[in-house]
Amino acid sequence: LTNIIRGHEDVSAENLSKITTTLLFAGYETSSITISYALYNLSQHPRCQERVADEVRRLLGEYMYGNDDARTVEKINEDSLRYTYACITESMRLCPTVLQTARDLLKPLDLDGCVIPVGTRVFINLVKLH
Repeated sequence: LTNIIRGHEDVSAENLSKITTTLLFAGYETSSITISYALYNLSQHPRCQERVADEVRRLLGEYMYGNDDARTVEKINEDSLRYTYACITESMRLCPTVLQTARDLLKPLDLDGCVIPVGTRVFINLVKLH
């Protein structure tokens, strides 16, 4: 996509369609998987689930019951739901939606005397980092 934006590649309708579809579904799938894992992890820890529910009830209580002074949904952010946000980020750490990533080495990498040359694509297992 960067090459297309910078003008290094021609943009055909077919190519643009493939890129758009990939980005659309990649974003949708990672979001839905993150939510699914977070809900699953909360279901396995009832005290945490109840604490999240209490936090949401406290924040949205007035909004849900029609009080004129209620907060609007637009004002809710991670600072408003600190514990909920912490549970979601912990779930993302425990159950990452992306299992690995790759990087091309910009300089030689010495791993216990074994030198990996510049330009080598290195795959990093994100699950094993934890």
